[in-house]
Amino acid sequence: MSFTNKERKRPIRAFERIADNLINAGSCIYIIRVNEFVNLIKSNKVINSCWSIFSNIN
Repeated sequence: MSFTNKERKRPIRAFERIADNLINAGSCIYIIRVNEFVNLIKSNKVINSCWSIFSNIN
């Protein structure tokens, strides 16, 4: 699947933001941040297409 630069940049920024939030999350909200991270991967077509490539490597 091919994406334009604009289509790639926004999801990358969102991924970086959510990953940073996950890394810096305290124990009280850690599970919420994990859920946000997983939901972003599942719902975003750009990130999902990249993630599926890596998750299928044996």
